Amino acid sequence: MGKPCQFCIYVFGGAMFYYFQMTLYSQRRDRSVLFWNSLLVNNTETIFSKLIAGFFLCHIIYMICLMVMQLAILLIMTIYGSMFDVSLWETFIAPSGILPRFGRMLEFTFLSVF
Repeated sequence: MGKPCQFCIYVFGGAMFYYFQMTLYSQRRDRSVLFWNSLLVNNTETIFSKLIAGFFLCHIIYMICLMVMQLAILLIMTIYGSMFDVSLWETFIAPSGILPRFGRMLEFTFLSVF
């Protein structure tokens, strides 16, 4: 798997920063933290669940979006290639290695989370 572009890394980092700031600071700002303090869940469990959701869910959603975009591009290339007299499997689908790439992307997801 190639090196991800710098723009994608900055966008992903900005999205995670925004998520963490909104989940951890917005409750203090609108005073809903008083409601959460009235429940039987302590603050460490609440913060831990937000961190887990941020680290796991942000990575998983990011990788799912990448996979969907790759499938969309492959579909567009296949539709365009069907207009010409070429073998679609040998020209577009087989060289793309889409299934091994998805496996490497899932592996990268689990390695980058930990």
